[in-house]
Amino acid sequence: MYQPYPSSAELPAARRPPMPPSVRVAVRLMYAGAVASVLNAGVDIATVSATRRAIVKLAGHAGPGAPGRLSHVLVAGFIVDGLIGVALWLLIAWGCRNGMAWGRIIGTIVCVIATVDLVAIVATGLTAVPARLGWAVVWLLGLIVVVLLWRRESSAFFKAASS
Repeated sequence: MYQPYPSSAELPAARRPPMPPSVRVAVRLMYAGAVASVLNAGVDIATVSATRRAIVKLAGHAGPGAPGRLSHVLVAGFIVDGLIGVALWLLIAWGCRNGMAWGRIIGTIVCVIATVDLVAIVATGLTAVPARLGWAVVWLLGLIVVVLLWRRESSAFFKAASS
C-alpha cells in the first residue's frame, strides 16, 4: 500500500539562512580571539614580576611577604581572566554562528568593557609592555568582530535566523 506522507510525526527541520561572509569571518576571528586570550594570559603570567614591582612601587612600602602573596594573587587573576576570556569568545562565536542575535549584543558589550579595561591598563602603566600589547591585540580583534557583526548583511542574517 502506498503512503503519500511519511509515517513519522517529525516535522521537517527549519532551514537556517546561509551565513554571510562577514559573520563567517567574525566567527573565525572569535576563535583567534580565544587563542589570543590564552596567549595573553601566558604573557601576563610571564611578566608578573614587572607588574608586581609596579604595583608595590605605586602603593609604597609593603610588609614582609606581601610581594610574594601579590604574585600569587596576580597569577591566579591572570588565569581566571584568561579562562573567562576564552569562554566568552567561544560562547559568542557559538551564538553568532547559529544566528542568535544575543551573540552580537553580548560581543558588543564585552568590547565596550574591554575598551575601558585597555584604557585603564595603558593609563596606569602597571603592566609590562608585552602584556599591554597582548591586551591591545585582543581588543583589536574584538573591535573588528563587532564591526563585522553589525554590517548590513550580518544584520539581515540575524534577523532572518530569529524569524
